[in-house]
Parts: sequence; structure tokens; C-alpha cells
Amino acid sequence: MKHVIHVACDDLFFRAKIEATAQAAGTEVVFVDSIDGLEGDGMVLVDLNYHTIDPIAAIRRLKSSSATMQVVAFGSHTAREGLKGAQSAGADQVMARSTFVDRLPKLLQTQG
Repeated sequence: MKHVIHVACDDLFFRAKIEATAQAAGTEVVFVDSIDGLEGDGMVLVDLNYHTIDPIAAIRRLKSSSATMQVVAFGSHTAREGLKGAQSAGADQVMARSTFVDRLPKLLQTQG
């Protein structure tokens, strides 16, 4: 069963990178401005530098509303508090941006 991967990211560079990688993997991604209403199976990629939402609170809400939703958080390797916060909030995977870029094709293939 194919799942849509939702992406909370307002960084145009990373949006383009995610979109191009998803197209190459044959996976559908949908960029969201809010995590409200996301539930069930699937995956949400959360940029910890997202400007219009509180990413830590968003992760906490996602994980409390859906035990089966996979949440992958990524952010700057120098923003250790944000990375720790995402882990504490219940993200299934937390990684630095460089690691995220390296692992993105495989993440998309596992959900596609």
C-alpha cells in the first residue's frame, strides 16, 4: 500500500531536494503548512527549523494522536537542543540535515 509522505518544511532548498528525491523514488510527497489533521499510517518529515510552526509541539501532537505515524525530524547539527527536544517529543528518527540528505532516498523508498 502506497502512503503519502507529508513534509513540514519551509526551506525552499530542502523542499526542492525532497521533491526531486521523491520523484526519483516514485514516492508522493505533500508539503504541509500545519500538522493539524494528519493521522494514521504513513510518515511525516519535520524540519526543526520550520518557521511557522513549533516543530517540537507538532511532533508531540503527531505522536500522541497516532501511534503508527512515523515522524522523522531533521535539523542543524549545531542545534543540539532542538534535536534532543525532537527525540524527547517522540520522533521516531532524529538526525542532522546532512544525515537526512544521505538517508532520504531510503526513507522515501520504505514508505513509497
